[in-house]
Amino acid sequence: MNCTQAKQISLLQILYKLGHKEVFTRTNRGTTYYWFISPFRSSEAKPSFSLNSELNTFYDYGNGISGTVIDYICAYYHCEIPKALELLDDFDFSFSQQNITNEFIAEKRENKLGEYEITAINTIKHPALVKYLAKRKIAASLYSKYLVEIKYNMNRRSFFCVAFQNVNKGYEVSYEYKKNGTDEFIRVKTCLVCKDISFFARGSTSVVVTESWSDFLALLTLYPKMEDRNDFIILNSVSMRERLIDKIKLLNYLTIYSAVDNDPAGNDILKVLVENFADRVIPLNPFYSDYKDVAEYLEKECK
Repeated sequence: MNCTQAKQISLLQILYKLGHKEVFTRTNRGTTYYWFISPFRSSEAKPSFSLNSELNTFYDYGNGISGTVIDYICAYYHCEIPKALELLDDFDFSFSQQNITNEFIAEKRENKLGEYEITAINTIKHPALVKYLAKRKIAASLYSKYLVEIKYNMNRRSFFCVAFQNVNKGYEVSYEYKKNGTDEFIRVKTCLVCKDISFFARGSTSVVVTESWSDFLALLTLYPKMEDRNDFIILNSVSMRERLIDKIKLLNYLTIYSAVDNDPAGNDILKVLVENFADRVIPLNPFYSDYKDVAEYLEKECK
């Protein structure tokens, strides 16, 4: 995603996804302005954050910050533009409001990348995918249980990749390829069908929260006994944090283990967990504090 594409994303929808709701709206010369309690100061009593629906821009009267969608993400997550573009890409608005529960095989669908057709879903057998998962040091017994091999056609090309199903029968897909003329590998991830959280219930009073399937399986590779002792919620996108909070409230867990990423987005998720559940939250980040996430820790530290 580039800056031009990012600026086309509705800032209003981002605010909604992050759990913010306007206090009131006003119309001035045909333009609707949405007024929010500032996302930067949740304790304030009166709304001071204004969103211009026509220009898709904002102005925060409390701190003077203003600008586009990109400017907002940079300020909210305390990050630079490249990371903001990555976070915006991860929001995946294409399917966030869909509720699809029918079969996907041989059906044509369209996402932000274009029209595609899923042609097969099988157990993981392709040597390239087996090698990819071995490189990430995920135990074969685990990826055979939680991942599948998915094949789809898009833009007159065929793709095969590992896939992780969410609660709405969508798929988080991932693969890597070698960049031409180099030894560098490019890792690719996207979503097919719809975006949602993944959930695995064990009837436990504790839950483990991770951001991705790779973190989930990395944890189980490192600590196999966790699998049967905890429920698991995998966000699959930072935009799913509202669903995460709703799920935890619904099931009323006594203990919440947070294994989110060591970056601004992960810090924000941890902050929201603590704000909602206080001393029930136990961060696991200290044991992989020198790495972006659990998956990177497993890949680089464990032989």
